[in-house]
Amino acid sequence: MKDKTAANPSDEVLTSEELANLMKLSTNKIASMANSGELPGIYMGKWIFVKQQILSQLTEMAKNEQGRRQELSKAQANDPNPEKKRRGRPSKKMIDLTKYQDA
Repeated sequence: MKDKTAANPSDEVLTSEELANLMKLSTNKIASMANSGELPGIYMGKWIFVKQQILSQLTEMAKNEQGRRQELSKAQANDPNPEKKRRGRPSKKMIDLTKYQDA
């Protein structure tokens, strides 16, 4: 059985399957994120990742997300029109046809 840990445990090398299990994502999602550069990895016939680099990247992503959410919260608090904004497809409005009828 191979020992996949280096001399320093923080330099542990992970396969995409191991990383998928760690992050609770599919291996396809891990490969997609690695291909797009969202996750630091090396492709050598299959994707390999250094655990410490992944943890650093995830920490940075979490900080960015937290900052984005705080900015959004501040913007909503300073909104002069605080009525709840609807999301998604707008509702269909009824057209008053009586004003188009012949009198």
